[in-house]
Amino acid sequence: MLLEWYDLHSRPFPWREPSGTQSGAIRDPWSVLVSEVMLQQTQTFRVVDALPRFLASFPDPAACAGASTAEVIRAWRGLGYNSRAVRLQKCAGEIVERFAGVVPDRFEDLHALPGIGRYTAGAVLCFAFGREVPLVEVNVVRVLSRLFFGLYDRDDRLPERTIEELTSRLMPNGRAADWNQGLMDLGATVCSASLPDCPSCPLRTVCHSAGRVGEFELFHPVRHTRRREPRLLGRPVRLWRGMVVERLRNEPDGIVLATLVDILLGTSSDDPEARSSLIEVVRRLGSEGMLVASGVVGEGLQLEKHNRVELPG
Repeated sequence: MLLEWYDLHSRPFPWREPSGTQSGAIRDPWSVLVSEVMLQQTQTFRVVDALPRFLASFPDPAACAGASTAEVIRAWRGLGYNSRAVRLQKCAGEIVERFAGVVPDRFEDLHALPGIGRYTAGAVLCFAFGREVPLVEVNVVRVLSRLFFGLYDRDDRLPERTIEELTSRLMPNGRAADWNQGLMDLGATVCSASLPDCPSCPLRTVCHSAGRVGEFELFHPVRHTRRREPRLLGRPVRLWRGMVVERLRNEPDGIVLATLVDILLGTSSDDPEARSSLIEVVRRLGSEGMLVASGVVGEGLQLEKHNRVELPG
């Protein structure tokens, strides 16, 4: 039922197109790897635009590893969480150094690469090499929890290990990639977290939660809480991190730290606490390899006068 639905309603993403540029692969493994890193915490429509642009500059691991970090970060424009670009370049370097520039096809080798977790390693094996690997991400957990176990509280989920065992038993021979993509597409477009479209679901006749999602909360109100993100002047610090990197993308020769602070803080640039907090953001980005900051150490706003920041060479 799921595969019949997927055959008709699969989303046409560029990273799903067949391409056999590497021996034994059904899709280009480097393209799949890059797309999976991009898709972490990023909406798919942004990746649709960004992936072809990135691959045009870095068509293989060697091109990415051989570029300057600044070039890689600039090519990451529009995706956010720029630290992923730095980790991806480190990953490319490992592929070049350890595997002669060829993306490995063993789980242990993929999982050992910088920034590559269990899901991403499995996704490369499944989507690029056609391996029958169960993939567990938030949409898969939600769909299977609702489908088989009647978990219709919006926040109720089964452990990932249980879901992994279940989907590995259900996976049809020869269509592992379609099965995994189908579960994810169903969760993203029909069986959504807050407002599932049960009447349109192809699995509604066998789902133990069909039409009941949210019912539990009618009688047992649940207060949904999220851990509050650190903020600076009312904005999450992660947005300030992105603003710093975005500004440096447009400053190939770098910029004086004091000038950067003035530009980003605007009318709040006279606030000593805000300036100190933004300098701390710069320090952290530097420690993560996202930028080079000359002399940004210690405490005190006087450091701003003589220091420049720029993307890594």
